[in-house]
Amino acid sequence: ILFFLFVFFLPVFAESPFGSLKTPRSLPVKVSVLVDKTLVFQSEKFKLHLSVLIEEGWHIYSLHPFQGSDSLVTQILVDKNSFQSQGGWKGPDPVLIKDGALGKIVKGYRGHIEFSKTYLVPINIAPRVYSLSGNILFRACNNLICTLPRKFQFHKEIVVSGH
Repeated sequence: ILFFLFVFFLPVFAESPFGSLKTPRSLPVKVSVLVDKTLVFQSEKFKLHLSVLIEEGWHIYSLHPFQGSDSLVTQILVDKNSFQSQGGWKGPDPVLIKDGALGKIVKGYRGHIEFSKTYLVPINIAPRVYSLSGNILFRACNNLICTLPRKFQFHKEIVVSGH
């Protein structure tokens, strides 16, 4: 009898009490970051690239939304660093999307998109390893629902050489 109870009721006790706390479905957006050069010299330029892969049927909002849609903006924020920014973020032109979840036309992105920003290495910077970190903030929507605003943190190291 003990063997019977052990074999048939063990799975009940072996299951985690947190079993109902399932991992949420993966986000419909994947972000990766890279730089075109990991070794740079003083007074040289390099680019930081953010690659965003958006699952089919989903979209994220533009870096520059329609007026009055500021809560929908996708933002790329770079922490203070030792490099000199050479302008704003460059990327594809957004497309007009009929957003069924919001019931209006919005500017956004679908599919695979890339954003880039150019930086200049100052001439008087000391040779060593420097960090380039920040966040991309976005909301992803399909025609039924939108995610809560999400933040993806990124970090890259840049080696500045003196020669």
